[in-house]
Amino acid sequence: MLLRDTFARESGAAEAPVKFTRITSDPRQMGGLPCIRGLRIPVATVVGMIAEGMTETEILSAYPDLEDEDIHEALRYAWP
Repeated sequence: MLLRDTFARESGAAEAPVKFTRITSDPRQMGGLPCIRGLRIPVATVVGMIAEGMTETEILSAYPDLEDEDIHEALRYAWP
């Protein structure tokens, strides 16, 4: 099962506002783009990898500093 399928199943329209603990935005880093835990890995990069069909394992292999929850939160951030 692809991560986007898992995300679609887990999302719900009537949920309370979500707090993002793993997404950071600093105007002095990456031009203020939302990044994962200040690692200079933009949320858009992770979401783009999912959109291209990469698996969680492939993304974690490409970016060893990421954790699985980073990917999940990036998807929640991108698709509220």
